[in-house]
Amino acid sequence: MDITFLGTCSGTEPMPGRRHTSFAVEAGGWVYFFDAGEGCSHTAHNLGLDLLRLRAVFISHPHIDHIGGLPNLLWTVVKLGTRNSDPAR
Repeated sequence: MDITFLGTCSGTEPMPGRRHTSFAVEAGGWVYFFDAGEGCSHTAHNLGLDLLRLRAVFISHPHIDHIGGLPNLLWTVVKLGTRNSDPAR
């Protein structure tokens, strides 16, 4: 099992070099996100996490610093998943 911290900043204003709260757990061939702070998908990509292996996203509570990156994360996973699909289908 691997744990990757994608963001460790809380509150409404990120600090330089830190993104909002999010971390990923890699276990059993899957990736699980805990919280989805703004920029989590970008950071995950930069750190080499395979977002196509994303199995679940767990949200601790609905504050913006914990969910602000969720729409972009889900959009990124959908877009990555369609790259290799047959466009004729």
